[in-house]
Amino acid sequence: MKILMNVLELSASICECVMITYFITKILGFKKNEYRATKFLLLTFASIIDCLFLEKIIPASIAETVPGLLEMIICIVFSCIFLNGAVFFKCYVAFLSNYLLFLINTPVLMIASHIGNSSNLGAMIYSEETIRISILISTKLLYFIATKALIIFYEKQKRTTDYRLTNPSWFILLFICAAFFMAGLAVFQKSVQTYNPFIMLVASIIAFACIALTYFILYMAGVNKKEKGYLQLQQNMNDMLQREFHNFKDSTNRLFSLNHDTKNNYAALLSILENGEIEKAEEKLKYLLNAYSEKDVKEVHISNAAVRSIVKMKLTDCKNKGIEFSCNEFNENIDIDELDLCNVLGNLLNNAIEACENIENSNIKLSLIKNKKLLLISVTNSLETSVINENKNLKTTKSDKKFHGYGIKNIRDIASKYNGKTEFTEENGQFVARVWLMA
Repeated sequence: MKILMNVLELSASICECVMITYFITKILGFKKNEYRATKFLLLTFASIIDCLFLEKIIPASIAETVPGLLEMIICIVFSCIFLNGAVFFKCYVAFLSNYLLFLINTPVLMIASHIGNSSNLGAMIYSEETIRISILISTKLLYFIATKALIIFYEKQKRTTDYRLTNPSWFILLFICAAFFMAGLAVFQKSVQTYNPFIMLVASIIAFACIALTYFILYMAGVNKKEKGYLQLQQNMNDMLQREFHNFKDSTNRLFSLNHDTKNNYAALLSILENGEIEKAEEKLKYLLNAYSEKDVKEVHISNAAVRSIVKMKLTDCKNKGIEFSCNEFNENIDIDELDLCNVLGNLLNNAIEACENIENSNIKLSLIKNKKLLLISVTNSLETSVINENKNLKTTKSDKKFHGYGIKNIRDIASKYNGKTEFTEENGQFVARVWLMA
C-alpha cells in the first residue's frame, strides 16, 4: 500500500506541475513557436524537481513555504526568457498560478480535518490513507477546474480590457500580492503542523481576498485605460472629419475659382485663334494643363469608420510628404476591437511613413485581407538600405528612447492578444510588415 501511495503522490505532483506550466504558457503565450514542446517540458521538469526533491531536504518548519516561493521564481525566470508580455504581468501570472494552490489546499485541508475529527492535521494526513488520497485527487481536480476557468475568462476579457499598466501601478499591485502571499503562507505553515480551524479560516480569507483585490485593481485599471484609448480614437475621428470638412470647403472654393478662370481663359484662347496665332494658342493650352494638373485625390474604400479615418489621416500625411500611397478596398466584418486595430495600423503606417520621408519616389502599400477568421494586415514601403541587417530586433534608433520604441512591441502584444503573429521581412528591395489576427 505504501508503494501505491508513493506512486499516487508522484503522479499528483507531476500533474500539478504540468497544470502550472499549461496555465502560465496559455495565458502569456510563447515568444517564438520553435521548440514549444521542449520549452514546456523544461518548465515542467524544473517544477517537478522543486516539488519532489526540495521538500525532502529542507526543515519541516519551512517545507510548505520555500518550495512555493522557489516555484514562483522559476516561473518568473522562465516567463521572462520564453514567454510574451510585460515583466510585471509575468510576475503576476506566476504569482497567481502558485497562489491558487494555496487558495484551494487550505479549505480542502480544513474539510478533511473536520471529517477526520483530528486536531493534528499533519499526522492525520499521513496516517489516514483514504483521506490522503481524497485530498490529493480533490486538490488537483479543483486546481485544474480553477486554472481552466481563469484561462477561458482571460481569453474573453483580454479583447475588451487592456492589462498593460504603468510601472508604478504594477509595482503597487505586486506589492499587495507579495504582502498577502507571505502572510497567508506564514499562517498556513504554522497551522498545518498544529491545526487551528480559526487560523486556517483566516488563511483562506486572506488568499481569496488577495486574488479578488488584485484582479479588481488590474481590471479597473485596464478598463480605465481602454476608455481613455476610445476617447482618443474618437478625438482622432473627429479631427479627421473636421479636416475633411475644411478640404471640402477648399475644393468648393477652388471649383468656383476654376470656373471663373476657365471662362476668361476660353475668351483669351478664342481671341488668339481668331488672330491666327496657332503656336501661341498651343503654348497657352500647355500652360493651363500644367497649372490645373493635380494628383487625383484617392478615396479610401474601407467600411469600418475608425479604420477609414486612420488610413485617411495617413494618406494625407503621405500626400503632404510626396509619398505615393495605395490601399485595397476592404468591407469585411471583423471581430477585433477598433482601438487595437487602429493601434496596429497607426504604428505600421507611422513606421512606413518615417522610413519613406527621405527617399525619392517612395511608396507605401496597405493591404487588408480576411480569409475566414484570419485577418492579414500588410504594409509595404520603399527601402533605401537594409533595416533588418542593421537593426535585427527593430529597436528604435531615436535618442529619446523613453518616449519611442514601443510601436513594434505594441504590435506584437496585440498580435499575441488575438492569437496571431507578426512578420517583418525585406522582399524585392522593400520592407514588408505583416500582422495576422484572429478575427
